[in-house]
Amino acid sequence: MTFSESSLHGSLKIGQAMAPVLGLPSGAQLHRLFRRPDADWVPAPPAYREGRVDPPKGHKEAFGMLYLAEYTETAAFEMGILRMMRDSQRREQVELQLDQPDPATGEMPLPLQTVMHTLREACLFVDLDHPSIFREFGEDLKAPVDQYQKWQAISLRVHEQLMQHQAELFAPVIGVTYASQHRGSTGRNFAVFDAYIETSLWRGQARAFDAERELSFEGQQAEARLKVSIYGKTLQGMVGKVTVYGKSSSNRVGQHLRSPEHMDSLWRAR
Repeated sequence: MTFSESSLHGSLKIGQAMAPVLGLPSGAQLHRLFRRPDADWVPAPPAYREGRVDPPKGHKEAFGMLYLAEYTETAAFEMGILRMMRDSQRREQVELQLDQPDPATGEMPLPLQTVMHTLREACLFVDLDHPSIFREFGEDLKAPVDQYQKWQAISLRVHEQLMQHQAELFAPVIGVTYASQHRGSTGRNFAVFDAYIETSLWRGQARAFDAERELSFEGQQAEARLKVSIYGKTLQGMVGKVTVYGKSSSNRVGQHLRSPEHMDSLWRAR
Protein backbone atom coordinates (compact mmCIF):
# COMPACT_ATOMS: atom_id res chain seq x y z
CA MET A 1 0.00 0.00 0.00
CA THR A 2 1.39 3.38 -0.99
CA PHE A 3 1.51 6.52 1.14
CA SER A 4 -1.09 8.03 -1.18
CA GLU A 5 -3.48 5.22 -0.24
CA SER A 6 -2.71 4.97 3.48
CA SER A 7 -1.99 8.56 4.48
CA LEU A 8 -4.32 11.28 5.73
CA HIS A 9 -5.66 13.68 3.10
CA GLY A 10 -7.38 16.93 3.99
CA SER A 11 -7.17 20.70 4.22
CA LEU A 12 -5.62 22.94 6.85
CA LYS A 13 -5.89 26.70 7.20
CA ILE A 14 -2.41 28.24 7.14
CA GLY A 15 -2.75 31.99 7.39
CA GLN A 16 -5.25 32.98 4.70
CA ALA A 17 -4.72 29.81 2.65
CA MET A 18 -6.81 26.66 2.94
CA ALA A 19 -3.89 24.37 2.17
CA PRO A 20 -4.39 20.83 0.85
CA VAL A 21 -2.29 18.54 3.04
CA LEU A 22 -1.16 14.94 3.17
CA GLY A 23 -0.29 13.47 6.57
CA LEU A 24 2.15 10.69 7.43
CA PRO A 25 2.13 8.76 10.73
CA SER A 26 4.85 8.66 13.33
CA GLY A 27 7.43 6.09 12.29
CA ALA A 28 6.93 6.55 8.55
CA GLN A 29 10.22 5.91 6.74
CA LEU A 30 11.46 8.02 3.83
CA HIS A 31 14.36 7.30 1.48
CA ARG A 32 17.19 9.43 0.15
CA LEU A 33 20.07 8.90 -2.28
CA PHE A 34 22.99 11.33 -2.24
CA ARG A 35 26.67 11.89 -3.03
CA ARG A 36 27.94 14.99 -1.18
CA PRO A 37 29.38 14.53 2.33
CA ASP A 38 26.63 15.05 4.93
CA ALA A 39 24.01 15.42 2.18
CA ASP A 40 22.03 12.66 3.86
CA TRP A 41 21.00 15.33 6.37
CA VAL A 42 22.16 18.76 5.14
CA PRO A 43 20.37 20.47 2.21
CA ALA A 44 22.35 21.83 -0.71
CA PRO A 45 24.06 25.21 -0.13
CA PRO A 46 22.30 28.28 -1.61
CA ALA A 47 24.37 28.34 -4.80
CA TYR A 48 23.16 24.84 -5.69
CA ARG A 49 19.48 25.12 -4.74
CA GLU A 50 18.01 24.43 -8.16
CA GLY A 51 15.66 21.57 -7.32
CA ARG A 52 11.94 21.50 -8.10
CA VAL A 53 10.84 23.04 -4.78
CA ASP A 54 13.97 24.93 -3.79
CA PRO A 55 13.60 28.71 -3.33
CA PRO A 56 13.30 30.75 -6.55
CA LYS A 57 15.94 33.10 -7.91
CA GLY A 58 16.55 36.01 -5.56
CA HIS A 59 15.52 33.96 -2.50
CA LYS A 60 18.09 31.15 -2.44
CA GLU A 61 19.10 32.00 1.15
CA ALA A 62 15.52 31.72 2.43
CA PHE A 63 15.55 27.97 3.12
CA GLY A 64 16.99 24.63 2.10
CA MET A 65 15.12 21.45 1.25
CA LEU A 66 15.89 17.87 2.23
CA TYR A 67 14.45 15.81 -0.63
CA LEU A 68 13.10 12.41 0.48
CA ALA A 69 11.13 9.77 -1.39
CA GLU A 70 8.46 7.20 -0.73
CA TYR A 71 10.59 4.37 -2.13
CA THR A 72 14.20 3.77 -3.06
CA GLU A 73 13.01 3.34 -6.65
CA THR A 74 11.41 6.78 -6.54
CA ALA A 75 14.66 8.33 -5.31
CA ALA A 76 16.55 6.49 -8.05
CA PHE A 77 14.30 7.95 -10.75
CA GLU A 78 14.68 11.42 -9.23
CA MET A 79 18.48 11.10 -9.23
CA GLY A 80 18.54 9.87 -12.82
CA ILE A 81 19.83 6.46 -11.78
CA LEU A 82 16.75 4.77 -13.18
CA ARG A 83 15.33 6.07 -16.44
CA MET A 84 12.73 4.98 -18.95
CA MET A 85 14.46 4.35 -22.29
CA ARG A 86 13.58 2.93 -25.70
CA ASP A 87 15.48 0.02 -27.16
CA SER A 88 16.30 -0.48 -30.83
CA GLN A 89 12.77 -1.77 -31.43
CA ARG A 90 11.27 1.28 -29.68
CA ARG A 91 10.10 -0.77 -26.71
CA GLU A 92 10.23 1.13 -23.44
CA GLN A 93 12.17 -0.30 -20.53
CA VAL A 94 13.55 0.80 -17.19
CA GLU A 95 17.32 1.12 -17.38
CA LEU A 96 20.00 1.66 -14.78
CA GLN A 97 22.33 4.59 -15.46
CA LEU A 98 25.88 3.92 -14.34
CA ASP A 99 28.60 6.43 -13.53
CA GLN A 100 31.48 7.23 -15.83
CA PRO A 101 34.77 9.05 -15.27
CA ASP A 102 35.02 12.77 -15.92
CA PRO A 103 36.47 12.97 -19.45
CA ALA A 104 38.73 15.89 -18.48
CA THR A 105 40.18 14.53 -15.22
CA GLY A 106 39.47 10.82 -15.39
CA GLU A 107 37.99 11.02 -11.88
CA MET A 108 34.85 9.15 -10.93
CA PRO A 109 31.98 11.02 -9.25
CA LEU A 110 31.58 10.68 -5.51
CA PRO A 111 30.12 7.29 -4.56
CA LEU A 112 26.36 7.12 -4.32
CA GLN A 113 24.99 6.52 -0.82
CA THR A 114 21.57 5.72 0.57
CA VAL A 115 19.81 6.48 3.84
CA MET A 116 16.34 6.06 5.34
CA HIS A 117 15.03 8.64 7.82
CA THR A 118 12.07 8.12 10.17
CA LEU A 119 9.40 10.61 11.25
CA ARG A 120 9.53 11.33 14.99
CA GLU A 121 5.81 12.15 15.05
CA ALA A 122 2.82 12.42 12.75
CA CYS A 123 3.48 15.28 10.32
CA LEU A 124 1.71 17.07 7.50
CA PHE A 125 3.00 18.08 4.07
CA VAL A 126 1.36 20.62 1.77
CA ASP A 127 0.19 18.72 -1.32
CA LEU A 128 1.47 20.50 -4.42
CA ASP A 129 -0.48 18.19 -6.73
CA HIS A 130 -3.85 19.45 -5.53
CA PRO A 131 -5.67 21.61 -8.13
CA SER A 132 -6.38 24.34 -5.56
CA ILE A 133 -2.74 24.90 -4.58
CA PHE A 134 -1.99 27.83 -6.91
CA ARG A 135 -5.23 29.61 -6.05
CA GLU A 136 -4.78 29.20 -2.31
CA PHE A 137 -1.22 30.52 -2.31
CA GLY A 138 -1.77 33.35 -4.76
CA GLU A 139 0.22 32.13 -7.76
CA ASP A 140 -1.00 32.27 -11.35
CA LEU A 141 -0.99 28.75 -12.79
CA LYS A 142 -1.19 30.15 -16.34
CA ALA A 143 1.63 32.66 -15.92
CA PRO A 144 4.10 32.44 -18.85
CA VAL A 145 7.06 31.24 -16.78
CA ASP A 146 9.08 28.05 -16.60
CA GLN A 147 7.33 25.21 -14.77
CA TYR A 148 10.12 25.00 -12.19
CA GLN A 149 9.64 28.70 -11.44
CA LYS A 150 5.99 28.04 -10.60
CA TRP A 151 6.85 25.18 -8.26
CA GLN A 152 9.61 27.16 -6.59
CA ALA A 153 7.35 30.19 -6.16
CA ILE A 154 4.69 28.04 -4.48
CA SER A 155 7.32 26.48 -2.21
CA LEU A 156 8.45 29.96 -1.14
CA ARG A 157 4.84 31.00 -0.41
CA VAL A 158 4.26 27.87 1.67
CA HIS A 159 7.49 28.48 3.61
CA GLU A 160 6.58 32.12 4.31
CA GLN A 161 3.16 31.14 5.65
CA LEU A 162 4.59 28.37 7.84
CA MET A 163 7.16 30.71 9.36
CA GLN A 164 4.33 33.04 10.37
CA HIS A 165 1.65 30.56 11.42
CA GLN A 166 3.27 27.25 12.45
CA ALA A 167 2.56 27.84 16.14
CA GLU A 168 -1.16 28.17 15.38
CA LEU A 169 -1.46 24.77 13.68
CA PHE A 170 -2.82 21.69 15.43
CA ALA A 171 -0.15 19.49 13.82
CA PRO A 172 3.30 20.27 12.42
CA VAL A 173 3.51 21.02 8.70
CA ILE A 174 7.14 20.34 7.80
CA GLY A 175 7.35 20.49 4.02
CA VAL A 176 5.70 19.82 0.68
CA THR A 177 4.88 16.67 -1.26
CA TYR A 178 4.34 15.90 -4.94
CA ALA A 179 4.13 12.86 -7.18
CA SER A 180 7.29 11.94 -9.03
CA GLN A 181 7.29 13.62 -12.44
CA HIS A 182 9.56 11.05 -14.10
CA ARG A 183 8.07 8.63 -16.59
CA GLY A 184 8.02 5.16 -15.08
CA SER A 185 8.00 6.29 -11.46
CA THR A 186 4.76 6.28 -9.45
CA GLY A 187 6.07 7.17 -5.97
CA ARG A 188 5.80 10.46 -4.10
CA ASN A 189 8.49 12.89 -3.02
CA PHE A 190 8.51 14.57 0.38
CA ALA A 191 10.68 17.69 0.74
CA VAL A 192 11.33 18.88 4.30
CA PHE A 193 12.13 22.53 5.03
CA ASP A 194 15.51 22.84 6.76
CA ALA A 195 13.95 24.45 9.86
CA TYR A 196 12.13 21.18 10.64
CA ILE A 197 14.72 18.51 9.82
CA GLU A 198 16.17 18.13 13.33
CA THR A 199 12.84 18.28 15.15
CA SER A 200 10.84 16.04 12.81
CA LEU A 201 13.17 13.26 11.69
CA TRP A 202 15.25 10.54 13.28
CA ARG A 203 18.46 10.45 11.27
CA GLY A 204 19.14 7.10 9.63
CA GLN A 205 22.48 5.40 9.10
CA ALA A 206 23.92 6.16 5.68
CA ARG A 207 25.54 3.34 3.72
CA ALA A 208 27.00 2.73 0.29
CA PHE A 209 24.38 2.26 -2.41
CA ASP A 210 24.56 -1.08 -4.19
CA ALA A 211 22.06 -0.87 -7.05
CA GLU A 212 21.81 -4.62 -7.56
CA ARG A 213 21.24 -5.28 -3.88
CA GLU A 214 19.08 -2.27 -3.03
CA LEU A 215 16.71 -2.50 -5.97
CA SER A 216 16.56 -6.30 -5.94
CA PHE A 217 15.82 -6.28 -2.21
CA GLU A 218 12.76 -4.14 -2.74
CA GLY A 219 11.80 -5.86 -5.95
CA GLN A 220 9.20 -8.04 -4.24
CA GLN A 221 7.25 -4.94 -3.24
CA ALA A 222 8.02 -2.96 -6.38
CA GLU A 223 5.51 -4.57 -8.72
CA ALA A 224 2.85 -1.93 -8.09
CA ARG A 225 5.31 0.97 -7.92
CA LEU A 226 6.69 1.10 -11.43
CA LYS A 227 4.20 1.49 -14.26
CA VAL A 228 5.73 1.32 -17.69
CA SER A 229 3.76 3.08 -20.43
CA ILE A 230 4.19 1.28 -23.74
CA TYR A 231 2.39 2.54 -26.85
CA GLY A 232 -0.26 4.23 -24.73
CA LYS A 233 -0.95 1.18 -22.57
CA THR A 234 -0.03 1.01 -18.89
CA LEU A 235 1.67 -2.19 -17.81
CA GLN A 236 2.97 -3.24 -14.43
CA GLY A 237 6.78 -3.24 -14.20
CA MET A 238 9.17 -4.39 -11.54
CA VAL A 239 12.78 -3.62 -10.70
CA GLY A 240 14.27 -7.02 -10.01
CA LYS A 241 17.92 -7.94 -10.49
CA VAL A 242 19.37 -5.10 -12.51
CA THR A 243 22.17 -5.23 -15.04
CA VAL A 244 25.10 -3.59 -13.31
CA TYR A 245 28.85 -3.86 -13.86
CA GLY A 246 28.33 -6.42 -16.61
CA LYS A 247 26.07 -8.78 -14.65
CA SER A 248 22.98 -10.09 -16.38
CA SER A 249 19.41 -9.20 -15.52
CA SER A 250 16.18 -11.12 -15.07
CA ASN A 251 14.18 -8.25 -16.55
CA ARG A 252 14.63 -5.28 -18.87
CA VAL A 253 16.90 -3.07 -16.82
CA GLY A 254 19.86 -2.11 -18.97
CA GLN A 255 23.26 -0.57 -18.50
CA HIS A 256 24.10 2.97 -19.63
CA LEU A 257 26.67 5.58 -18.69
CA ARG A 258 25.73 8.96 -17.31
CA SER A 259 27.03 12.01 -19.18
CA PRO A 260 29.32 14.54 -17.44
CA GLU A 261 26.67 17.23 -17.97
CA HIS A 262 24.09 15.06 -16.24
CA MET A 263 26.47 14.34 -13.37
CA ASP A 264 27.08 18.07 -12.86
CA SER A 265 23.34 18.84 -12.80
CA LEU A 266 22.79 15.89 -10.46
CA TRP A 267 25.36 17.24 -7.97
CA ARG A 268 23.88 20.73 -8.15
CA ALA A 269 20.31 19.53 -7.67
CA ARG A 270 21.13 17.39 -4.66
